[in-house]
Amino acid sequence: MTIDKADILLGLTFIGKKLRAVEAENRDGQLNIVSVAETPCDIQFDFSSVSNYENIPRFAKSINTLIDEAGIRAKVALFALERRMVLTKKLKVDEGLSETELKQHIEWELEQLLISSRDEYNVAFDRLGPREEKFENIVLVAVRKKIVEYLREIFNKTALKLSMVDVDLFAATRTFAKSQERAAQELSALVDFNNRGIDFTLVHNGVYISSSELSASAFEENSAYPSEGDPEDIARMVNEEMDRLVNSSFEYGEPPSLRTIALYGDYVDRNVLKKLQEQRSESRVVFADPFSSVRLRLNAEAELLTKEHPEKFLVSVGMVLV
Repeated sequence: MTIDKADILLGLTFIGKKLRAVEAENRDGQLNIVSVAETPCDIQFDFSSVSNYENIPRFAKSINTLIDEAGIRAKVALFALERRMVLTKKLKVDEGLSETELKQHIEWELEQLLISSRDEYNVAFDRLGPREEKFENIVLVAVRKKIVEYLREIFNKTALKLSMVDVDLFAATRTFAKSQERAAQELSALVDFNNRGIDFTLVHNGVYISSSELSASAFEENSAYPSEGDPEDIARMVNEEMDRLVNSSFEYGEPPSLRTIALYGDYVDRNVLKKLQEQRSESRVVFADPFSSVRLRLNAEAELLTKEHPEKFLVSVGMVLV
C-alpha cells in the first residue's frame, strides 16, 4: 500500500497484547517525534484473532483509547504487521532481467511458496543492495488480502485512515539504519525478543539482507523462554542462529564480521545481553535506541517511555521514517 502525503503521521503496531504508537510531525522539512504511547489490548493480533470478525471492535477500541489518552492529532496511520503473519523469501536472480522477465520469475516462485491461491495474496518485491557477480538479490513479501481487509475494517471504526501496511522487520531496519548510521554500513544483527520467540534480521550497508526466527518452543526445558530461561543458554542459542544466518547469507567468499548486535523487544533481558557480549567479544552488543537520532518534542509522560525502554518502540519509529 502506498503512503498518502501528510504533515502528521502515526506509526502503529500490535505487539503481543500491547498497541504501540509513535506520532511524527513534518515541520519545515524536519521530522519531529511529538508523541510516544502504548495501551494494553485484551487479545493479540494474530492469525487466530483475525479469523473472527467479532474481534474488530475490540482492536478498534484499543486504537481509539490510545488516540484519546495520548491526544493524537494524526489522521493518517501506517501499520506494521508482525513478520510471522507474512511470507518472506529472498531470491537470487540473474542480473539484467527485464521487468517483465523478473515479474515472470517472481510469479513462478510464488507458485512454489504460496499455500493457497495466488489471488488470495498481495505481493510486493524489492531489490536488495549491491549486485553480486552475475546475480542480484530480491526480497519477496506476500500477505493474505483478508488480513489487509481486516485491518481496513478496524481502521474504519477509528478516526484514522490506514495509508500503509508494512512488515515489522523492514520498519526495524529503517530505524536502525538511521539511528546507527555507522554500524548500519557494517554487518549488523537486529534481535527481537518477543512472546513468540526470538527473531533475527541482518543489515548490511544500511539495507535488509536476510532474516530468521527461533520459536519459543525451540528452547529446551532448562532454557525456558521467555520467562525462566538461563541467560547463558539463551545467549548460546542466539549466537548459534546468528552464525548460521550469516553463513547462509554470504555464499561466496568469507562473510564480513558481525560488528553490532542490537537487541529489542518486550522480552529483551540485560543478563542475556551481558552473556552475549561475553560469548562474542569481537562484536558490540547493545540495546537498540530508536530515538537517538530523531528530534523529540514530547510531554513528560511520553518522554519517560523513551527513557525507560526505548528498544520497545523500534518498529513504531520505523513506520514514520518511510
